[in-house]
Amino acid sequence: MNRPSHGWTIKWMLTPFIYFIAFIFVCFLYNFFPQIISRIMCIGFLTLFATFVCLYFAQDYLLFILLALLLGIGFGIIHSTSIALAINQVEPSRRGVANATILTAFDLGFGVG
Repeated sequence: MNRPSHGWTIKWMLTPFIYFIAFIFVCFLYNFFPQIISRIMCIGFLTLFATFVCLYFAQDYLLFILLALLLGIGFGIIHSTSIALAINQVEPSRRGVANATILTAFDLGFGVG
């Protein structure tokens, strides 16, 4: 019996929506920071949102590869910019601890799920 898995369909539909909500939240939050940082973060979230929407409709192998490249670019923009923002908010003597905490949480997020 080949029945469609509606759970995966809902997951693929919710993922771009979650990133879009995160995009709105981050853009609102970073209005308090300098304009260049908020623009970079917005570009990263727009890249991720567009990539996930395109992945939902993609049917070609080459398109999947190109979208994976775009996904990596968007994630790299967001990850590196958010780490830089967090490190800049900490006093210089505690930056190593802040960096270790962020990267440990990042690794745990990948490991747990």
